[in-house]
Amino acid sequence: MSIFWRLVLAHLLADFLFHFNFIYKLKNTKIFAGYLVHGLVFFWVALLCCHDFIFIPWLKLGFITLNGIQSILILAILHALLDKINPSETRSFAGYNLFLFLLWQAMEIMLLFIFAPFISIPGQSFFVGDKIIFILIGILISTYFFMVSIHFLKRDINQSAYPIFDERFVSTLYRASLYLCLLIPGFGGYLLGFVWAFLVVILKKPFVVDTCPYRLYGGTAITIILALVMRFFIYHL
Repeated sequence: MSIFWRLVLAHLLADFLFHFNFIYKLKNTKIFAGYLVHGLVFFWVALLCCHDFIFIPWLKLGFITLNGIQSILILAILHALLDKINPSETRSFAGYNLFLFLLWQAMEIMLLFIFAPFISIPGQSFFVGDKIIFILIGILISTYFFMVSIHFLKRDINQSAYPIFDERFVSTLYRASLYLCLLIPGFGGYLLGFVWAFLVVILKKPFVVDTCPYRLYGGTAITIILALVMRFFIYHL
């Protein structure tokens, strides 16, 4: 499953961290260019994440065998096409934006699962093994994935606009720091993480946090759960 998790990481990086504002604008103004750029971002990020495995066979279709580069190229094309037909990308459907967003994310993850071979090759990759991959996936889910999910939930409820930069920065910084604190080995990690959550959620210190209750309370709960799951993977498997 090493390749699958690296593809999931590439998907999260391309869809969230590296999905810059200019790409979103291109998708709405110059459609072909916008989705082409997005597909290229996924292609190069996936190549980087899976670079130890790109020359081995991934998928066999009859007499045709696809290696990692060929499989990633096809995935990049399919990724861009799925984004093109994703109604939650550019249009607002009252009450269904979050559902459509999660549905399309699930479909894209399923594609990765189909293409990724079920092998784990011993040795260290650029990311120093699967544990680091899990850590990075967790931090992207607790920050960017959660932020976009809450945006769609709020849009379903009251047609709220996308959060401004200050709101995104403060809330993602808080969740990222909480997540990393909870991953510190030993009891000190639990103590530091829960003290940090107490300061922010209960005392609203040391800085003014995003007051959106969905992001603050929901984000804290999701981040703690993710961090505890990752601790299990890192220290007990």
